[in-house]
Parts: sequence; C-alpha cells; structure tokens
Amino acid sequence: MSSQQQVYPVAVGDVFTVPLNDSKMVLGQVIGKYTKALYVIIFDLVAPVSSVQSLHLSEVTAATPILARMTFDARFRPGMWQIVGNSIPDQRRFLPAFSHGSEDYDGVHVTNFDRSRMRRATADEARRVPHLTVDSPMVVEKAVRAHHGLEPWRPVYDDLRYRPTPTSWELFGEPRSARADSARAAPEQQSVQGNDHGR
Repeated sequence: MSSQQQVYPVAVGDVFTVPLNDSKMVLGQVIGKYTKALYVIIFDLVAPVSSVQSLHLSEVTAATPILARMTFDARFRPGMWQIVGNSIPDQRRFLPAFSHGSEDYDGVHVTNFDRSRMRRATADEARRVPHLTVDSPMVVEKAVRAHHGLEPWRPVYDDLRYRPTPTSWELFGEPRSARADSARAAPEQQSVQGNDHGR
C-alpha cells in the first residue's frame, strides 16, 4: 500500500488539521466514535502550517466550534487530514443525543450517542434533538473551505454548522465508557506533536 493510500488509525480525542491551501490549515477534534463513524468538531482556528507544531492543545480545544458532523476516516491519510495530537474531548458539552421516528408512526424516540439507551422523546426533545446523519469527509472539507470563502457556500452545508443541541450527557447522564476512559486517561499533552504516522 502506498503512503498516500494509508489511512491513519483514529482515536477519540485526536486533534487534526484540515488543509485550506499550501500554507494554512484549520483544526478540529474527534469527539466521539460510533461503529465506523466519527463525530468531529471543526474549530474557528486557522493556523499557518509552519506554526501547527507549536500550538498548545488547550488553545485548540478552547476555540469556537463552527462545524460538526458524523463522518468517516477516509481523509485521515498523508497529505489530507493530519493527526497532530490528542486531548480528552469535552463530551459533556459536544457529544450529541439523536432522535428517530415520527409522531405519525410509533412516536419520536431519543437515544444517547452510542445508541445503547433509548426512550420516548418529550415534545421539546422531538423538536430540538437532531436525527443521526453521516456525511462523507469530503463534504466536511468542502464546508470548511466554503466557510473560509474558498468555495461557494451550498445549502447542503447548512446542517453542518455547529448548533448547541441537547447532548447525550444532558438526556442520559454520563456513560459507563466515559467513566472508564477517564480513569484510564493519560495526562493531556500540552502541545501539538507530530510524527511520521500523522500522530
């Protein structure tokens, strides 16, 4: 397999870059993982390629979120999305709950992020909790470029804009997996680190 075809292993908490051009990139983070899909946040933080390695992770993760979506790992590869560090993600703030169904057929239900818990939605939750939607990473990247004026903004990108919605934690409490991960977590890296494998 050529280096261009190699897909990096992706972990929850990975901080990554999305290129804007040869000299600038935007930073994002993997907030959660469900089966083969990743929930990513893109921050309002543009950095010169030359300065990415000197950024502190706390500076990255404290930035304002602009886009959020479930997507896949296909662009986590050389020359595309580069993994530059890992930091415990703010799942309490960002990890969404999802809804499914309709009032016309068996009612609307809400689930936590990993769909291990479910209950009937209240009227307010049915209105505010989004359905689970997964987009290709290319759509995410094009939305990033459009946000920064490098491509036309298309209506399909509207749903990728970050909007606070009821979170998995708000509706269902802290998941057991998060408690276990917290207990195992290593001290947070203080600055962006890179190596030959994009991590």
